[in-house]
Amino acid sequence: MAKDGYDFPVYGLNNGMFYPLHIPSLVCTAISFACVIITLVLMIKSRNIKSFFTSWSKSERFIHYMALCDGSYNIFHFATHAHVAVVQGPVYPRSVCVLYAFGMIVFVTAQSLLANLVAVNAFMLMYLDKYLNLGRYDWRLIAWVFGAPIIGSTFAAIFEQLGPTGAVCAFDGVNGRITQICFTTGPMILIFVANVALYTATWIRIRSRSLELRRSLGAHCAAQSIPIKAAKAMSLFVGAFFIQWMVVSVYGTWAMVNNGVPDFLEHLYHILPDIGGLLNLIVLLMIRRGNLLSNKKTTPTTTETDARSCTKHSKDSTDGIIPVGDVRKIPLHVIENEKDEITSDL
Repeated sequence: MAKDGYDFPVYGLNNGMFYPLHIPSLVCTAISFACVIITLVLMIKSRNIKSFFTSWSKSERFIHYMALCDGSYNIFHFATHAHVAVVQGPVYPRSVCVLYAFGMIVFVTAQSLLANLVAVNAFMLMYLDKYLNLGRYDWRLIAWVFGAPIIGSTFAAIFEQLGPTGAVCAFDGVNGRITQICFTTGPMILIFVANVALYTATWIRIRSRSLELRRSLGAHCAAQSIPIKAAKAMSLFVGAFFIQWMVVSVYGTWAMVNNGVPDFLEHLYHILPDIGGLLNLIVLLMIRRGNLLSNKKTTPTTTETDARSCTKHSKDSTDGIIPVGDVRKIPLHVIENEKDEITSDL
């Protein structure tokens, strides 16, 4: 009877699937890490890193934290695959295997919690007209997103729940099965379901607000496009999260029910989580292309034109009655601040 993961045969050595598993994973991890560097460079070049906590919007800081999680995960995952591929066997000594597993589990869990915070923040803003208070220098976010996984992974390491799986180092293939269900498989499913529910509710609210603005201020009012852009940005976040991490839940559930997984799922489990850096870069580029971030300030001329356009269309649609007040009476700097606040908080 197997005592721990070291008693498992190394995956792929007996059926020729060893290198087809590790080489694609190493390539994807390297590409993902390169994309993480590109993402960080693009953001730092366009924004002053010294003002990260003061002038960067929440969307920008979320992308930055996502990139850090992806990059850190890529380092540990590349190390464990490279180690196994070179020695063609399990990772020794055990402490090194535990280190690889510890790093991967921390940053997998951190990214899941971060994605959930994005969903909660958007939901609160749309339904409660308030946003999450992340604390000075985002200390609340950092304490929850990184502190909780570090504490949980530390206990898992102390109680020998981390070790070889037969393919890489993660939760021990024998002793860590229950911990894997409680620590990743179960929470990942709950987080994904919660994210889908929160984003669906938020999208519905955003659409209703957009229609209200369209009816009252006219179809060409710039303000009505802000919720639509925010909704698009949020859909990108949840889409990337689904592509990257849903396979982890499927893999864990399958292994729990059938006491093993098919080869195709094993390969997806080691490839899809490795492309997070690429997905994060795609999200950043799509958000920038759609101008969904608040780093481009609207000029006073543009704002004044939008305000007059809103007023004109509102008068035309209501025979001179403006239900929401005369936009021309609102100072331009107030319109600027409100537009920036909506986009930055999402």
